Amino acid sequence: MVNNCSQILKQVVSIRINPNLYQQLKSEVGRGKISAFIEKLITQELNSQEQKLAQEYQEAAKDKKR
Repeated sequence: MVNNCSQILKQVVSIRINPNLYQQLKSEVGRGKISAFIEKLITQELNSQEQKLAQEYQEAAKDKKR
């Protein structure tokens, strides 16, 4: 599972996004909250992928034909 990064030093990552998307982020999330918003979404996605992979391994282990 992905660790909660709120208690450790942060790493700076530069990304390029469409200017329209950035404007939408600024208006919807708030300029000072974009990093936290993106971090939350990435964490959720990585956790989801990890859970899906674990479930697929469990299903494969049950398949005796493999």
